[in-house]
Amino acid sequence: ALPISYIMLDLAAAGNLDLGTTADIASNIQTAMRIPAEKMDMVADVLTAAFTRNNVDIRMLGESMKYSAGVGRSYNQSIETITTATALLGGAGIQGSQAGTTMRAVLSRIGTSPAMKKLGVNTKDKNGDMRDLSLIFNDLYEKTEKMGSVQRGEIFTKIAGRNAVSGFMELMKAVEEGKFKDMRASLNNSKGEARQVSSTMLDNLKGDM
Repeated sequence: ALPISYIMLDLAAAGNLDLGTTADIASNIQTAMRIPAEKMDMVADVLTAAFTRNNVDIRMLGESMKYSAGVGRSYNQSIETITTATALLGGAGIQGSQAGTTMRAVLSRIGTSPAMKKLGVNTKDKNGDMRDLSLIFNDLYEKTEKMGSVQRGEIFTKIAGRNAVSGFMELMKAVEEGKFKDMRASLNNSKGEARQVSSTMLDNLKGDM
């Protein structure tokens, strides 16, 4: 495995950001999600895959996940799932702290929402932990896809709350279009992404210098 300093250099080069800021952002996310330090390369790869495929950068992801990473870990969610949702929100113009507070609201409400129970969507696994959000979102979409926009909007508001419902609607739209599934799969298969992107970014005179 590469030393953490090399991993951070790759991530900083890939994101065109200074090393100190990059290391702070990555370590904050790693700590909040209780990811072992020896898996920091996975954190770098997931973040790189997210910002190279969406309208976000490392700073935006860091600001968003400052609000949602710890909550995500508490609800048994992976870094791939939380980053997928955060990046897709960013692509819809919901960025920084707004994306983070949206995710925090969704995570804290969806598992115990009476609306989810009424629809028959199971939010827990056999151990009582929250299922992966991608699975919950898919089931929710299937239960609501035939509904009219007014009824669906009312249900989504009950689930996410008024402050977070606009972001939640964007996430459900991403589920409908297959973007959530594709992005989640992409981040899950992002091994080596930071090294690959940094090599490309530095393959010029500026990089050589």
